[in-house]
Amino acid sequence: GTSAGQIIRQELIMEAKRLLVNTDLAVERISDQLAFDDPTYFGRFFKRETGFTPGSYRSVSLEKYQIHHR
Repeated sequence: GTSAGQIIRQELIMEAKRLLVNTDLAVERISDQLAFDDPTYFGRFFKRETGFTPGSYRSVSLEKYQIHHR
């Protein structure tokens, strides 16, 4: 019962989360890598799907898992 659109959104969010936590790429660069034309739209999309802005998701996740990028 999952639509193609829902699956695509879930995959985009999983990849965005992976990039936010495991890289130090700027949100704008992650937006570009995920084929969003507008970083602002990516931010709204991410917040709608997760409840967090990309920046706050990164901060909370890095703190929670005590990940430090070099």
